[in-house]
Amino acid sequence: ITVLYCMIAVRRMIGLPLRLQLMAPWRSISSTVAMAGVLVFAVPALTGAHSGIPLLLGTLLSLVLGAAAYITVLFALWRLADCPPGIEAMAASSISYIMKRTFPSTFTQLR
Repeated sequence: ITVLYCMIAVRRMIGLPLRLQLMAPWRSISSTVAMAGVLVFAVPALTGAHSGIPLLLGTLLSLVLGAAAYITVLFALWRLADCPPGIEAMAASSISYIMKRTFPSTFTQLR
């Protein structure tokens, strides 16, 4: 109810239709669905142990696989959408900055 109220308030304040507000996070929603698809198969396969180190390692590997699926799909969809401004652009900029600072000779050779 609160989300709907806020969306109606946004529509009244800036004229952004509800349809566009609902469609705005399509890349995040698609990435979440992809991550869930990976985890549906990964979690049962990797967390079959009932305790101890095998269960911990399976859980950690499931976490890594889920995160990798989410990030990969999110950035692929962002690129397919012609890299619009947003959180993905900020993350890409930050990663690029860190990589240039960490490996300066590699990035100067690529120019």
